[in-house]
Amino acid sequence: MRKNRQQFNGMACLWMVVAVIAGVCLALSVSTWVFKKAPNDLLRTNVLLEALEDEELNPQFVVMGSSVVMSGVDTRRITSKLPGKPLGLNLATTGQNPADSYLYYQNLPKSVGLILQFTTPRFAIGKNAIELQKYNAMYMYGYRPNDNTESTLINIFGERVENIFSMSNLEQRFQSRWVVRQAADNIVRNLVRDDLNFNSYTFDLYFPNNGANRLSALEMQRSLSRRYIAEHRHDYPATEEKALFFKNAGNQASKLGKKFALIINPIHPEVHRIYGDDWYRLVRKYFNLIEESSDFYVIDASDAIGEEYFVDALHISKSGAEVLSDFLVKEIMRLNLNPTN
Repeated sequence: MRKNRQQFNGMACLWMVVAVIAGVCLALSVSTWVFKKAPNDLLRTNVLLEALEDEELNPQFVVMGSSVVMSGVDTRRITSKLPGKPLGLNLATTGQNPADSYLYYQNLPKSVGLILQFTTPRFAIGKNAIELQKYNAMYMYGYRPNDNTESTLINIFGERVENIFSMSNLEQRFQSRWVVRQAADNIVRNLVRDDLNFNSYTFDLYFPNNGANRLSALEMQRSLSRRYIAEHRHDYPATEEKALFFKNAGNQASKLGKKFALIINPIHPEVHRIYGDDWYRLVRKYFNLIEESSDFYVIDASDAIGEEYFVDALHISKSGAEVLSDFLVKEIMRLNLNPTN
């Protein structure tokens, strides 16, 4: 009897192991399908990748950057004010830093004649490069870096990106499990925050502003404190690595036959008081040196937006987007960057 029980327990364990393995295999086999159907914060990535493959769009300029650019740049307004009415796309996504943006360059259609690449001063500090979760989303939506994209980023950032690029298909699918948790969070957030336009935030190719309301004065101070006061500084330890990256981004745009401009993000005026004028002078000196040693322009938009146009410590209202978009039109014309020229 004991022998039969041991045999039964052994078979049960074996079948349990088989079931677990089968479940994992099944999960991995359908992970791409699940990923493409699941609502998540990076669903816009798929929208952009599909738009860049749309042969009917033929954009002539693109703007790239984070959610600050999503809320702050209306490419339709820019199009309407530029001679020749060049079509522009807003390719910004949540948390997109310039290294993340660079991944898209290889997918830009030939019709694109101008890349407006936004950056924060913060990106030039520290070791941040492409982010695993953002790259994983691009991978799961079908993106694959070409040899030039891989070699350029690996040469600059080393193992930090090489380890991401070298992941197997199985590893990338396993990494994608984050989308299950985000899908649930996304559904709840859409129900709770019915004041925000998440549809625009995800699918709008021109002006994906979510319509957020301005924080109260007290909430604004708290937002600024969380973002900046904890990092109060008088120095600006920008790295040569990031300067090299910016130069390579401009060179790559030139190789692709596109004009390129690096734009410093608008910064809330209160940050002047928090960080001080010396910090701003160091930021501008760093980017001026990049411009002087490169074949592209640096556009300083840090002071382009007044305090009344910020809805929080970072993001810009719809009326503020009109101001920033008009500022970009003037700079494009002043620097002869119009892609129709």
